[in-house]
Amino acid sequence: MQPREVIRYIDGVNEARKDADQRRAYFVSWIVNTQVKDPVNPIDIFEPLYYSPEEADERKDKRKYQAKKKEKTELLKTFGLDRS
Repeated sequence: MQPREVIRYIDGVNEARKDADQRRAYFVSWIVNTQVKDPVNPIDIFEPLYYSPEEADERKDKRKYQAKKKEKTELLKTFGLDRS
């Protein structure tokens, strides 16, 4: 194998592992959510596996901001207050 082929192979294996971990996080969240009061998001289980705590916090804050922004635009459209 050529060096470039080896690198692509390793990248493919890493992507396959990441996909498998995302699926596991999804099903683990289902199991955990039957036992806890506040629901656990699969992303909260998955991200610590691949990101440092600081990166995971930044990604979480970014998701919260995007969710609030989306909710705001939906509410504005619902009540006819959007300016576009």
